[in-house]
Amino acid sequence: MLLQATELGLGAVWLGIVSLISEKIEKFLNTGHKLLALIPIGYPLMLNSTPQKKSLKDVVIELS
Repeated sequence: MLLQATELGLGAVWLGIVSLISEKIEKFLNTGHKLLALIPIGYPLMLNSTPQKKSLKDVVIELS
């Protein structure tokens, strides 16, 4: 689902943390199903807004 959303130019994210408050959400949705995760899907505010990656030498400490 996440890959297909990306292919369609949509933003999506897996929210597994929802299981910590699933009772409240299940009560709100009232479907009778057990909630394990949510995947909100929508149009991102910015396209290609991935953060700049640091170079390897900036994040690795060499031990001598």
